[in-house]
Amino acid sequence: MGMRDLPVLGVVRAGHLKELFTFSNATDSRSLPFFERPLIFDAIEDADSFSNGISATNQFFDNRLNLLLGFYRTGTRTGAFDVGNGRYAFDQRICYFPLLDQDNQRWMVFGASGSVRTLPYDTFETANGLTFLPNITFFSRPLVRTGSGVSSPRIISTPMLFSDSGQGIFGLSAQGALGPWTFGGEYLASCLRSAYLNSLPGYGTINGRPIQSVGPLFYRRVLCASFALSHTWRPSTRGRG
Repeated sequence: MGMRDLPVLGVVRAGHLKELFTFSNATDSRSLPFFERPLIFDAIEDADSFSNGISATNQFFDNRLNLLLGFYRTGTRTGAFDVGNGRYAFDQRICYFPLLDQDNQRWMVFGASGSVRTLPYDTFETANGLTFLPNITFFSRPLVRTGSGVSSPRIISTPMLFSDSGQGIFGLSAQGALGPWTFGGEYLASCLRSAYLNSLPGYGTINGRPIQSVGPLFYRRVLCASFALSHTWRPSTRGRG
């Protein structure tokens, strides 16, 4: 549900919402110039593309400046009715249009986004019994897919990483259009301040292997550039009443 035209806040929505780290996730799937979203979406954003939460968005200076603030519960991409405490994310995104001519499809936008969040929790069988542990895996799939997400192979993947110190995400983007041409590029990075393999200290290993600290981890993916040419066909109305 949502409310519009609120002072300062603009539009406030609450429910199962998109988290907008990137321009690609902010774009409706029916308006993507390619079959799939870019590799950075799989690697960092996919698990958090939807979350339970509340967000506020507003526009200033004739819609040239766009601001978003969001407060979400992590790990609710598919568990939309999950409840609990201590698993939160705070997101910010700012976009500026130095060029905005929607009638002629000519625009340019620069964006920056950030998120501070706890990792989603899963249940594991450890030496101490069933335990909820925060974890994450970074991976990417091919951009040409012939089946559902679970049937698409992972071309690169990290081991399952455990961290109780939270995650930071930072992104930059530049996108534009000149008539039928669209172009753009995005950068997205993720940082874990401390990470472990096979479990967290004090909880017991989950697979018989010793718990191993892998220190702070910093992952980043860059979509250097994307270009697309599209054409909107309009039927002629000449000779019609």
